[in-house]
Amino acid sequence: MGSPPSDQRAGPAAMFVQITGIPSAYHPGKRSALHELQQNLSFSQESTWLCRSNVKKGIRKGVGCRMLFLSQLQPRVNFANYVRSTGSWGPRTIPDHQIIFVISGSAELTLGVHSYVMEAGDCVYYGNDSPHQIVSSKTEGIAFYSIHFSWNEGADSPFPVLPHLGLRNCSEDMLQIPPLPSKVNVENYGEVLLPHHVSCPEARNLFAEIVQEYKQEEPGYLAHIGSLLKQIMVLIVRKAVNGRATLSQRKKIEPALKAILEQPLEAWTTPWLASLCGYHPTYFAEQFKLVTGYSPNRYLNMEKIRTAKRHLTNGAGSIGSIAELLGFANIHYFSRWFKLATGLTPSEYRGKNPL
Repeated sequence: MGSPPSDQRAGPAAMFVQITGIPSAYHPGKRSALHELQQNLSFSQESTWLCRSNVKKGIRKGVGCRMLFLSQLQPRVNFANYVRSTGSWGPRTIPDHQIIFVISGSAELTLGVHSYVMEAGDCVYYGNDSPHQIVSSKTEGIAFYSIHFSWNEGADSPFPVLPHLGLRNCSEDMLQIPPLPSKVNVENYGEVLLPHHVSCPEARNLFAEIVQEYKQEEPGYLAHIGSLLKQIMVLIVRKAVNGRATLSQRKKIEPALKAILEQPLEAWTTPWLASLCGYHPTYFAEQFKLVTGYSPNRYLNMEKIRTAKRHLTNGAGSIGSIAELLGFANIHYFSRWFKLATGLTPSEYRGKNPL
């Protein structure tokens, strides 16, 4: 991603986003859409394959960026719907950008080296060429609003481009690739990185209206849903500005984060991690949640889940040896813990992710 201009305080708020090639637009409500979609199929597959191969190499060639003023953005909603499921999506990449609002239930989003628990009132966001996976809770499932969009394509063509042909499955290894960032330069404040996960319950009605308008296609609906999406983005930017941790706050827990990253199999405890940072456990836990969004125990549990998944996928020994490696007393306790966390037993997970 390119560097922002040196004078970041001049002019209104500016947003830096990826701009990628997308097949010609079509209106989802027109019968001719299918014919045009078929004509664009070969180009769509080729362009998506090129992006996917570049991501696999850790290189994103052909993906540029440009400065866009927030007040001048004309986002185009490509697809919007309501989903209720106990299933999973991915690992995969998408051709545009996606933002999700969780209505009820829960799921786990894996994006790069991070995992996020998606719960009611949460928003998650990621862009094109950002490998991700969403696994819903098998006990309660998840219900959410989903919006696929392009950042400023509405300025060129207001008609939606359905993302379906550009969805591509990818290997679990690609989940280690960091997602592409989107940044906002807010006037009189500075640069803000759009969060991939944020609690924003006040955005629910905006999501619901976008989905309803998209389905009904009343006159002027494309302009209306574009303006609603801009309102959602403003809410998320404000959340990021008001809730993000400062660099000094992150430095307070940096020794603990480094220790967990370098020794994920260590039996860390909150007092032990607090001592590495030189703080009382209670104060450390408060600072840790402020920076990461999770309690130390929840964060450690998520790291252990990710380590278990990696060993199961890579075929690193038997399930019993993996359980022992992770510090479980027996395979039965490990299996119960893993199924509670992912909805699958270790054997089922390994079966769905063959070598």
